[in-house]
Amino acid sequence: MTRVLEHLEIRTTGGAVEYHCLKCEHVLGSADGDYKPLTATMDAPMGVGQPKWLRPENSRYVLRHHCCPNCGVAFEVDMMPAEDEPLESFRLDA
Repeated sequence: MTRVLEHLEIRTTGGAVEYHCLKCEHVLGSADGDYKPLTATMDAPMGVGQPKWLRPENSRYVLRHHCCPNCGVAFEVDMMPAEDEPLESFRLDA
């Protein structure tokens, strides 16, 4: 077992190397690439949680949440342009 994020772990089970959610034990899928394509994602405006007077207007940036598709725990949040593909977090060396 290798913890890669607060709520994400890599485990080898039956010869398969897989991402597992530490909160609900859900198997996200194979750990042969980045985990983000295996998550549920949600884009939120940059001003989420900010008072109205601090919210940016017409920002092309979003807060992209990558969550467990089973329990919804957040693994990671990226601040990025809305039209961009997900940022790769890490890559395991073979």
